[in-house]
Amino acid sequence: ASSIKIALKIYSLSSMYYGIFEQNINKLCNNLNVIKYLYKNKLCDTKQHLRFVTIQRIAIQMEFFSLSNFRTLTQIDQQVIFKLFELSIHRYSEVRRQAQIYLFTMFSQFFFSYQVIVDRIIELLDKSDEVDHDEIKGCLYILLGNESFFLPTKHSWEILEKLWPSIAC
Repeated sequence: ASSIKIALKIYSLSSMYYGIFEQNINKLCNNLNVIKYLYKNKLCDTKQHLRFVTIQRIAIQMEFFSLSNFRTLTQIDQQVIFKLFELSIHRYSEVRRQAQIYLFTMFSQFFFSYQVIVDRIIELLDKSDEVDHDEIKGCLYILLGNESFFLPTKHSWEILEKLWPSIAC
């Protein structure tokens, strides 16, 4: 199971890494706040910062903007999401849990990327008597989501029209 987790991490990094991670940007912001405090010019107004502090803040904002706004869902990203979904309904619970973490990360990075797996979820929920118990459990955990993702309330009437009858059965 540990080799599957390592392979899962490598596989998902191909779609999640764009030169910098969001956690690194958060560290840069914290460092910037420390630098602003250390080099605070007490003779001027509170908004007067040294030039290099302002330039560093602009650079961090540009990194954050490029990280959050220039992502398009490519065919490879769709394949990664679908493979992560297949591992999210795996029979081993540890593999399922790790794959779901990476899957929810992908959902948060690409807008409307959840549409890739909705048909497969509906297919598994509709024939629940023939499908493995672990697959149903994985589907339900994906529907439940995490703190930032909850599939049954996404703003798409087409998805709601397909998904809600499958959940109700």
